[in-house]
Amino acid sequence: MIDIIDKNPEPLCECGKPRQKVFVEWAGKDIHSKWCVECEKKEAALAIENELREEKEVIARAIKREIEPIYYKASLCDFSDGIRKLVASRRLEQGVFIWGKTGTGKSHLASAMVKEFLMAGHTAKMVRFKDMVLSIRAGYDENKTEVSVLAPYIRCIFLSIEDIGTIKSGKVESDFCKDTLLTVIDSRIQREKPTVITTNLSPEQVWKSFGERIGSRISTFLTFKLEGRDRRLDK
Repeated sequence: MIDIIDKNPEPLCECGKPRQKVFVEWAGKDIHSKWCVECEKKEAALAIENELREEKEVIARAIKREIEPIYYKASLCDFSDGIRKLVASRRLEQGVFIWGKTGTGKSHLASAMVKEFLMAGHTAKMVRFKDMVLSIRAGYDENKTEVSVLAPYIRCIFLSIEDIGTIKSGKVESDFCKDTLLTVIDSRIQREKPTVITTNLSPEQVWKSFGERIGSRISTFLTFKLEGRDRRLDK
């Protein structure tokens, strides 16, 4: 906090105390700082506090942007030690495949994982498979380049793709859906970026719906099934 133009040889801080002198190397002389020693410390602490507050606000906005309101408070602590250890055991670049019936907590768990990355300062995105396909198709229809169309789903550090297999309800997916999912997954695997996929379909059903190429890649993911009552019905 240095006044480069320092015409007053004995300036005072706003508090009335003499401002401290700071040696400016490039100027080769002492220049009075903006504050006295005590106020300088207070301003430095205030600057750190403001920076931390801004970081929290950025994270809060990211959580609201990427996660549905019902999952704002989602946390890995909401799940068993076994599930937390499974998730924590994976290296950053490896994916997770979560499947199970409706309401067993798949989206809750995926939201908690996305939130963990956001709170750690990483970029993370959560999108429903159907919305992702429609968004990418619209980009192509507008003659956008493939790079710009796929960028939101490839550049982020962490990506959660929700409810794959819902467009055809378990039947064989269209070539466009297959190609879209394959391109996104492949691009992220090559860049060693983690991807979470949730679905009501079993791995075998995904293999049938999306084909061997996607089934083979998903088989390298950490795969586990969430079971239990429909949490929505319990609520």
